[in-house]
Amino acid sequence: MTMSRKLKALLLFDWYNMKVLYICTAVMILSSSYGTLIQAIHTGSASLGFNAFIGGFAVVLMSTAFAHDDMKNIGVTRRSMPYTEGEMVLSRYLPLFAVSVLSVFTTVIYACIGGAVHGYGHDFIKQLLFCAAIILDFILIIPDIFYPVIFRYGYQKVQVIYGIVTTVTLLYGFITFMVMMTLGSEDETSQLASSLFSAPLAVSIGNIVFVIVMTFISCKLSIRQLRNAD
Repeated sequence: MTMSRKLKALLLFDWYNMKVLYICTAVMILSSSYGTLIQAIHTGSASLGFNAFIGGFAVVLMSTAFAHDDMKNIGVTRRSMPYTEGEMVLSRYLPLFAVSVLSVFTTVIYACIGGAVHGYGHDFIKQLLFCAAIILDFILIIPDIFYPVIFRYGYQKVQVIYGIVTTVTLLYGFITFMVMMTLGSEDETSQLASSLFSAPLAVSIGNIVFVIVMTFISCKLSIRQLRNAD
């Protein structure tokens, strides 16, 4: 119970300092997922559309939180207070989890509604699971790789490479979205959705499990690195 209260205090502190960024993230998730609804209504297929940007935006959001910590020297202050390393690490990972759950949930709901209106296309379930896997990849994999390093050395020492990787991710999402937007007929859109946004169920499920395990390992490693931080 005590841990929950301290963790809540950390999350509320970030909310008061960056509420606009969190609200913008939620709005972006809802608006981009709306594109999935339109696509499903027209083709009966589940596709990412503008959702490809969500991962990159979440990474930018979390980077801003770390940069804010460095600028205000908050990290040092928190370590001098009665917070455990696990609580401080979770306060950075939980917003990512929230973004992931909301993005996947809205994508699934909108795609199912659109599919029901149009009629579910061939391999709709495979497409849906594949989209969920890709969303988790965009949102979680980059932070999973960089967070332990950031907790160990600080954001300033890794911000250049972190920014480059984030830019590449956003560019890939933009290209994917533009390809879908520039298609001509409904048949072409449906065929591309089937080819790009579909994979065997085992592959999609394995991808999701892999990202979840990777995130768990990253969280544990971040706790260890924070204990040995400079």
